[in-house]
Amino acid sequence: LNLDAGTYNINVQNTNGLITIQSSNLVINIQDKSYPILKDTSDNVINPLLWFQFDNSSNIVYESIRGTNYTNNNSVAFNNTQYTKGNGSALFNGLNQYISTTSGINLNNTNFSISFWSYSLSIFGNYIYSRNNISPSTSATLSIGYKSSTIFSFSFFADDLDYSFPSGTDTNKWVFWTVTYNSTTRLQTIYKNGVSVASRTSSSVLNSGDSNYQIGRNYSTGQYFR
Repeated sequence: LNLDAGTYNINVQNTNGLITIQSSNLVINIQDKSYPILKDTSDNVINPLLWFQFDNSSNIVYESIRGTNYTNNNSVAFNNTQYTKGNGSALFNGLNQYISTTSGINLNNTNFSISFWSYSLSIFGNYIYSRNNISPSTSATLSIGYKSSTIFSFSFFADDLDYSFPSGTDTNKWVFWTVTYNSTTRLQTIYKNGVSVASRTSSSVLNSGDSNYQIGRNYSTGQYFR
């Protein structure tokens, strides 16, 4: 791309990866919907254990790493108008819709990270991810999401890392969240749009076992995402 000498305004919109370069007589729109390639510090490609792209209009619950179709509870919808990557996103009604699995991944005594884009229409205590432990207890259940309208939580059930933010600042916009856990040091960290915003040492090691997990609600108390 070659541009003539001059002054240009660059407008980056947090919707669908759209970048606009504009001068008095030229407008160029660049839209990047490609998926990122994860690499470690040695430039080796990292393949995630699970990857929900949510961009398949005919099968919103398809997971591309294992090639598995998970359970769509109460018809989670495909949204082809509001998304950042691929061709669409999953749309939850905040009342009873969620995605669930019949098998889990054992996170005990291991380092892990979980990343996702979220676009919340209203924040009132709605969770995005949880491991479905039948008898939740401290450090035996994992939940990630909005604990309230001003708190985002990386929760081990009564052993939580909470990040506080001003009310209303996370609604109607795309936010990229990453949570990481180091099982050796017990360090929990929350990243928001690539920036570390909260960290702490958990009181004990996560012991959630090979429990099933859910996307779009908390493990047993509802608190559905919208």
